[in-house]
Amino acid sequence: MEKTTEKGMEKIVISKDAKALLPVIDMKDLRPHFRGFLIKGGNILATDSKILARMPLNAELPKQDVPTNVQTGADTERVWISFETMKKALSNIPKKTSLPAIQNNIFVNKTNGSMTLQVLDEGLNAVSFEERGNNESLATDFPETDKILNPEEKDVERKSIKISAETLIKLSDMVKSLGKDTRITLEIADYKHPVFFKVEDRNTTKIDGAFMLLKTEETK
Repeated sequence: MEKTTEKGMEKIVISKDAKALLPVIDMKDLRPHFRGFLIKGGNILATDSKILARMPLNAELPKQDVPTNVQTGADTERVWISFETMKKALSNIPKKTSLPAIQNNIFVNKTNGSMTLQVLDEGLNAVSFEERGNNESLATDFPETDKILNPEEKDVERKSIKISAETLIKLSDMVKSLGKDTRITLEIADYKHPVFFKVEDRNTTKIDGAFMLLKTEETK
């Protein structure tokens, strides 16, 4: 692999857990930079302009443990990957792996405008997926997210709540069954009191109810 510049990234390893970011992308969005993922500052990000999600890259795999038959790193500080290429690479990660620390990852290399994603198959052979298009321009167009995820406001009062994944999935399934035009309203107090919810479709209440929050760390 060609040596990356000082302003690039030495190693880009994406965990297979990045599949959780796929549903965030809206492929119907006409803006091309939203139909993909941005890698920046040790994280991979996805947004549909309403939801912004961030996941850390796999930093637990040391550079010396990266297989010699894959290339990883970038000659820029920002790397954009299309939804199609990411999904294809994720789908080619073996279901059963003998060396999960190595095989459960996507290795990204970007040099001189060309980019390749690689995964290791059952036999530890590198399977490559070439990213096409002007990705440097799309990486530039991707919105700045630092101020959103790391706000500077110190006087904004925020309340931490914790909801079980099972509860969120059931709420999501209810809303989904009623159609994409539905809206959900939550009335939240604290973990000691029920959260009241109401699902509406065009100002008509379809479902209402309540559920309990989990205790947050500071209340245990």
